[in-house]
Amino acid sequence: MRQCNHCGEFTSGPFERCPNCKARLPAGPEPRAMRRAGAVPPREEDRLRAWLAGRPRDERQTLMLHYADGLTVAEIAAVLDLGESYVGETLRLAREQAREAVGLEV
Repeated sequence: MRQCNHCGEFTSGPFERCPNCKARLPAGPEPRAMRRAGAVPPREEDRLRAWLAGRPRDERQTLMLHYADGLTVAEIAAVLDLGESYVGETLRLAREQAREAVGLEV
């Protein structure tokens, strides 16, 4: 996962420019979002990516930091300057919504 130095948007994918503000992204390794050792089959991963793209920015950031980067709830709360209860509830609700929308156990 890379973060745009201009707008702060987190992004993953083969982008050279931020999809949000079009600023050049810093070089960095591409995350393997939620595909640890084949945990998500390719077609389901595409559905999951599409679902993630439609989520609000803070929710997307929270999910990517937790699942792609392996941060704990406390670490995410510190990085994004949010309350731990908010981060935990965001993850819980997102898991429920992912189950319903994508048919995937996250």
